[in-house]
Amino acid sequence: MRKTKNNILSFLLSEEHKTIPVSELFSILTAENIKYQLLFNKSPLVRIKINENPAIVCEAVSKRASMLKLVIQELLFLETFDLNDFDKALDTVDFSFLQNKSFYVRIIKKRRNNRVPLKSIEIEAFAGAKILQKTNSKVSFKTPDYVLYGILCDNAFSFGILLKELRRGIFLKRSPRKRPFFMSSALDVYTARVMVNLTSIPSKSIILDPFAGTCGVLIEAGIMDYDVVGIDIKDYISKGCLRNLIEYISGEKNVGIIQADALKLPLRDNSIKAIVTDPPYGRSSTTMGRSIADIYSQFLPEAERVLKNRGKLVILYPHRLSDHVEGKIKQLFKIEEKHLIRVHKNLLRVLVVARKEV
Repeated sequence: MRKTKNNILSFLLSEEHKTIPVSELFSILTAENIKYQLLFNKSPLVRIKINENPAIVCEAVSKRASMLKLVIQELLFLETFDLNDFDKALDTVDFSFLQNKSFYVRIIKKRRNNRVPLKSIEIEAFAGAKILQKTNSKVSFKTPDYVLYGILCDNAFSFGILLKELRRGIFLKRSPRKRPFFMSSALDVYTARVMVNLTSIPSKSIILDPFAGTCGVLIEAGIMDYDVVGIDIKDYISKGCLRNLIEYISGEKNVGIIQADALKLPLRDNSIKAIVTDPPYGRSSTTMGRSIADIYSQFLPEAERVLKNRGKLVILYPHRLSDHVEGKIKQLFKIEEKHLIRVHKNLLRVLVVARKEV
């Protein structure tokens, strides 16, 4: 891979949510202990400067992210795209890595208010012709040695070497209905994975889900090389959860499921680094006859008790309970992030990332 004096990576994020994809990216960088300088952040385009090998950083991020589409190693950047400026910028790029190699150019335009009148295919043709003039290379769409990718977000333009294009559909292989044990209230794979990432803690740490259900959170955490502990109050759910973990988690990770009440956690004080959970909120999920408000009221002090100092709580709750639940969280934790998630027309949920401070 071509080396540059200043390694700059550009990330094209998913647009299915306004705030979560960016938060997930920064959380992953923190968890992987990747030092970076933020250069540009206007979703869905984020640019960072790093000191490490771009390919290594790309791999570390892409293996974890659930809301990332692609990563490029930047060759040039224009704050405002103009074809003449792009022409001049291409003249400054060292394309020697393309000598006797094959490539093709792809341009993607984001944002409806994009004021660049040229079509993507026109910019692609222009760039391809320019590069062919500068190098002894050829265009190949089937088996190229390199793909050169341009991301045009509003008028800002990042152009570089494609390092990774993620096929997010692979997550659907672990969708709730395809697991050995299924419940209709199960959390979707993308949300489960992003919640684990929002802890910002390094792999090998222990992640606890006190309302484990079908183990969606723990499956994703285990795949990302965390040790996982799940708790559920019902015997058949605990057994089903363990079946799911065995199906997807292999290796020498510490994995455990405990049948117990999340409102009376059978764990020592200050013993867990992160709790990631989606408590029952009625409908098809079981509450054991207890009100949803009472479940949060009794669970949150238990979560605070077992978390280590500066430990993280990542939790979902119904928006209709915001005043009650957020007030309880603020009494015990420092809220770092809050995101709204529209599940369907009649269900709005809140995702909170909070930190224990003693």
